[in-house]
Amino acid sequence: MEKIDWLTYPHSSGFLIFLLGGWLLFAIYHLLLFAKNRNFLYLLYGCYLISIIGYQFYFLQYQYFPYRNTVLDFLRSQPMIFAELSYLIYFIFTFRFLDIKKDFPRSYTYITRALMILAVYSVLNFVIQIVTNDVVLANQIYHGYVVAVTILSVITYVMFFRSKHPLRYYIIIGSLFLSIGSYLSLFLSIQDMANERNFESAYTFLYGGYLIETVLFALGLGHLQFLTKQEKQEAQQKLILQYQENQRLQNAIEDKLRQDVSSLTEQSRLDELAKLQMKYEKEVSDLKISVLRSQMNPHFIFNSLNSIKHFVIDNKKENAVYYLNKFSKLIRQILSSTFQKSISLSEEIELVELYVNIENIRFDNEIDLTIEVDKEIPVDTVRVPALVLQPFVENAIWHGLSSSEHDKKLWITVRKVNEHSIVIDIVDNGIGRIRAGEIRKRKMFKQESVGLKITEERLAIFTREQNTSFVFEIEDLYNENGSAAGTKVHLVIPIHIG
Repeated sequence: MEKIDWLTYPHSSGFLIFLLGGWLLFAIYHLLLFAKNRNFLYLLYGCYLISIIGYQFYFLQYQYFPYRNTVLDFLRSQPMIFAELSYLIYFIFTFRFLDIKKDFPRSYTYITRALMILAVYSVLNFVIQIVTNDVVLANQIYHGYVVAVTILSVITYVMFFRSKHPLRYYIIIGSLFLSIGSYLSLFLSIQDMANERNFESAYTFLYGGYLIETVLFALGLGHLQFLTKQEKQEAQQKLILQYQENQRLQNAIEDKLRQDVSSLTEQSRLDELAKLQMKYEKEVSDLKISVLRSQMNPHFIFNSLNSIKHFVIDNKKENAVYYLNKFSKLIRQILSSTFQKSISLSEEIELVELYVNIENIRFDNEIDLTIEVDKEIPVDTVRVPALVLQPFVENAIWHGLSSSEHDKKLWITVRKVNEHSIVIDIVDNGIGRIRAGEIRKRKMFKQESVGLKITEERLAIFTREQNTSFVFEIEDLYNENGSAAGTKVHLVIPIHIG
C-alpha cells in the first residue's frame, strides 16, 4: 500500500484526525481542571480547543466515520460558526489571561462592545445560512467578519506588547505563529486553486500554527498556576511568621501577669486578680491594635505608593504631590494614634477621609464618600477609640464596593441619640455580604480578616471602663426587587468627653 505524505495531504493521510484527537484530550483535561479549581481560564481554553475541533471537522474524510450520521453531517456543514466562535473565545481568553481590563480599562470597554456586535453578527450569519441555505451569501458575510477580526487583532497585539504581565510572551508568540500559519495557508491555497493544483498541502501551515499556539497557551496556563501557587505559599509563610510573633508577645504578657499574680498577698488576692484581669485584657487589646496598625494592610500601603509612583512616571506632578501629602498625613496620624487609647471624633473622621482618598486612587475616584455629623455633637471633645471606624470602612470598600459594577457610594452619619450616646452608621451600596462571601470562596487563597473582631473587643473594653455598653449590628440591605443593595454597620457608643 502506497504511503501518503502527511505534509502534502494532511486531510487524507490522517494527520488532521491525529491533531483533533490530541486537541480533544487537551480540551477534556482543562475542563476537568476547571471543575476542580473553578478557574475560568481553564473553561475558556477548553472551549477554545473545542471550537477549533468544530471548525476543522469540516475537512475530515468520510472514511473515518463508518456510519453516516445526521448530527455529524450538520456539524461538518457549519465550519464558519465554529471559526467565528473560536475568534470570540480567543479574545476573551487572552484578555482575561493578561488582565487587560486592569491595564487598559478604556480600550477593554470598546473592544468588549465590538465583540458583542461580532457575536450578534455571527448569530445572524448562522440563521441566514440555516434559513436560506445560501452558501455564497454566508461566505460573503463571513469574509466581512474576518476583516473585522483582523482589525481587532492588530489593536489587541499592540495592547499585548504594551502589557506588563510577566507571562505575556506566551500569548504574543502563540498568536504570532497562528497568524503567520493562517496567512501562509490562505496565500498558498489561493495560489494552488488559481493554478488548479491540489491545495490540501496549504493547510499544513495552518495546523502548524494552531499546534504551536495551543501548546504555548497550555504552557502559559501551567506557568500561571505555578506562580499562583508560589504566591499562596509565600503569603501563608508570612501569616505563620506573624502568628508566631503574636503568640510570642502574648506568651510574654501572660508570663509577666503570672509573676505579678504570684507576688500578691493572699489577703488582697481576689481584688488584685480582678484588676490584673482588666489590665491583661487592655494590654492584649492594645497589642492587637498595635499589630493591626503595624501591618495595616501592606497591600494598601504598597498599592498607594505604586499609584503615586505612576503619577510621577506620567509626569502628573500635581496629583503626585497631592496624594503624597495625603498619604504622609495618614501615616503620621496612624503612628500618632498608636500612643493614644482614644482620639477625638473629628480626628477619627479626618483619618477615615484620608484613608478613602488614598484608596480612591486605586478606584479612579469612583468611590463617592458622604459624611454627615449632627451639629449638636462636639466632635473636638468627644473621644472614641483610635482607628475604630477604619476597619468597617475598609471592609465596605474591599468586600462591598470593589466588586460592584454600579456607582460606588459610601455614607457615614453620626447622630446624637440622647445626652449619653451617639449613633454611627456606615452604609455602602455594594454587592452585599452573601455575594462577597461567594467571591471569597472562589479565591485560591483566603485570608481571614481580624480587623472587625479586634475593633469589637476594643469597643467592649472602652465602654467597660466607663461602666456603659455599646451596640454593634451589621444589616444586609435589599432593594424593591429583593436584590442585594449594600450593607449597613450600626454602632451605638457612649459619649465620652476628654
